[in-house]
Amino acid sequence: MNAARDKANLSAKRNVIVIDVDESTSDQPCAKKDSESVSSKRVVELEEELRKSKGDFQRACLAARKVELRAEAAEERLDCKYGIKENYEAEKKRADELEKKLAEISAKEVSGGAECNVNSDLAQENEALKKEMAEIREEHRVKVQNLTIKSAEDVLQVLDNQAENSARINELTDKLAKYEGDLFQMLCPDSSHTISYELASKKLRSVAMGNEGEKLNHKLNLCFTRLPQLNSLVLYCRKCDATLHKTDIILHFLSKCHE
Repeated sequence: MNAARDKANLSAKRNVIVIDVDESTSDQPCAKKDSESVSSKRVVELEEELRKSKGDFQRACLAARKVELRAEAAEERLDCKYGIKENYEAEKKRADELEKKLAEISAKEVSGGAECNVNSDLAQENEALKKEMAEIREEHRVKVQNLTIKSAEDVLQVLDNQAENSARINELTDKLAKYEGDLFQMLCPDSSHTISYELASKKLRSVAMGNEGEKLNHKLNLCFTRLPQLNSLVLYCRKCDATLHKTDIILHFLSKCHE
């Protein structure tokens, strides 16, 4: 009976222990699992953001490198195009020398002292050059002014000559018109379209008298044609092989080829 009691107590103890273990293990691991799940999610999010940031950074670096390569290629093409590539080293050396000289000059200007005399000489030379340039500009201005005055005088003289020539031309034009009218009335009184050389010579001989008439008769070896569509007198000179219009007739008669 004691053995049965001990067994019951042992089983009871085991049950209590089992229950306690279940309760302890049922509460604590659940809380631990929740905290671990939250922290693991945060870690995953941070890792994802880090991965995205790394990707963005790599893409930005790649784009910058592409731009740099394009710039280098463009500069290379320009250097090859304008022949700068051949003298690149010499130009770079020259630029370095100039930079060195510029640094020396800047140091001298800062230090002062004896270098002030050099600056003074340069300033005087600069003033002399400015004065010489002003004299050259003044001389050029005077020359331009004189040329302008002379050009204006020449223009006025040309205008005067044109006025005189216009008056003379108008006078000669009036005389030629009168001569044309007289000649046409003499040769074509009946306004016929065509007259022969013989008829023209006969009319000239009947009108012109003395030496002048013989001179005109000797000059004219012509065929006269009246063209109504042109409303003008057209003459053909066999001696000169030339076709003459109304305004050329009188001048042709008095030309040297018929003297």
